[in-house]
Amino acid sequence: MNKLTTKLEELFGIDIRALALMRIGFSICILIDLADHLPYIKSLFSDEGLLPRIYAIHMLNPHAICLNLMSGSCLFQALLFCLLTVFTIGLLLGWRTRLCTILVWILLSSFHNRNYFLLGAEDKLLHILFFWFLFLPWGACYSIDSQRKGQPSPPLRVSSMASVAYLLQISFFYTFAGLLKTHSQWTTQGTALYYVMNLDEFAKPFSHVLLQHPLLMQKMTSYFLWLERCGALFFFIPFKNTCFRLMTIATFTLFHIGILLSMELRLFQWICLIMLIGFLPTPFLNKILGPFSQKSKTPLENRPSTGKPDLFHMPPYLSAIVAFFIIYVFFWNMGELEKPQFRIPPSMQWIGYTLNIYQHWGMFGPRPMTDDGWCVMPGKLRNGKIVDVFNSGAPVTWGEPASIPKLNKMYHLTLYYLNIRNKNNFYYRKPWAEYICKEWNSTHPLDQQLLALDIDFMEKDTQPPDHPQPIPHRIILISHYCFGPNRHPMTSVTGIDN
Repeated sequence: MNKLTTKLEELFGIDIRALALMRIGFSICILIDLADHLPYIKSLFSDEGLLPRIYAIHMLNPHAICLNLMSGSCLFQALLFCLLTVFTIGLLLGWRTRLCTILVWILLSSFHNRNYFLLGAEDKLLHILFFWFLFLPWGACYSIDSQRKGQPSPPLRVSSMASVAYLLQISFFYTFAGLLKTHSQWTTQGTALYYVMNLDEFAKPFSHVLLQHPLLMQKMTSYFLWLERCGALFFFIPFKNTCFRLMTIATFTLFHIGILLSMELRLFQWICLIMLIGFLPTPFLNKILGPFSQKSKTPLENRPSTGKPDLFHMPPYLSAIVAFFIIYVFFWNMGELEKPQFRIPPSMQWIGYTLNIYQHWGMFGPRPMTDDGWCVMPGKLRNGKIVDVFNSGAPVTWGEPASIPKLNKMYHLTLYYLNIRNKNNFYYRKPWAEYICKEWNSTHPLDQQLLALDIDFMEKDTQPPDHPQPIPHRIILISHYCFGPNRHPMTSVTGIDN
């Protein structure tokens, strides 16, 4: 029995130093993300922006919680923003870690629920990981909390239902991301990465280098698919686990670095790299972090590797609750498969939406998008000029810009444009157009006031390899009069042709 317990602890325990490193890493990611959003608080979260509350509430699941909807004022949104920043800094320093974790988790959920169009998979992943950190002592070392007088020295490794849940969640992320990639472009043709690297909304220069090697792209497509589907299993090999874990971490690290070099996904790959720290074996951490151990009566590397489950002394009832949640999450993921054998009953789905632990890891699944493009906004001014409002009033041009991500200015705005062009989201285009009119007219003199604009999307459809690529075509998302009624939302009001 002791051998079995030791083996389970080896497979499902987490070193408290790894927890601390993840706490620091994730806090830095949140602070960087907040810095990105800082200039856009008004436009993204207030009633004066792209999505006033009267529209946002229609998108929100009735069971979801969103503090941001309590007020639409820019001042209130800025207050919540400042609170999230303060509590994230507290988490970074390990000050009142459990309290800061709870508050950061609540505020992150609230901001995510305020505007779904801004969300990427990295936002969902980070928030779900924070849910499991509610039950883990990631302030046990490298923190202000751990330096308090009278603070007991925790065991070196945390072995609890919460550590099991965290490690399994990461495994679910990879495995179900792979299982949801079911199209022949992934499974037999090997062309999926070709289409992914042709998405200029996210592509970096290195992606164009990769496109020059079609055979390599085909091999990589198959490799990435099976890495996602099966790679996480190697974290839990019961023999020579340290060796297998380090090799698996190295493999996934190279996988994420490759994506980081070729695609503009902002913090996504950094979050993935940080979450893998939880799998680092204790012997490895002893070698690389030994010189940086905190000063204490018992050095970290000399503390016993087993002991109480964690700093929270998780009682049986709490272990049972965490076990319920990880089983719940597993079956939610099972219900997202193409041919699900089981779905969470509708009567229980409120749990996932209230706690924001519902999930779908269909990144580029079942197949990658084959259409992308860029926005052009011809606007008619009072003086008769036609300018591209989207491009800071430059002359209207229909050619592809040198860099679509730079044109969009912000990664989350790229996600917004990607979602808003979906025909099912036509209802939400009107407040976007109204916001553009208000912002332009508030910063320009009377003769340069914006009278009307077209919000256009220049769409290009990527054809299969060795096929000629078509000329991008114009799609009018909405036509809007800044003054007066709007009777023909899909007909150009500027009279300009591409």
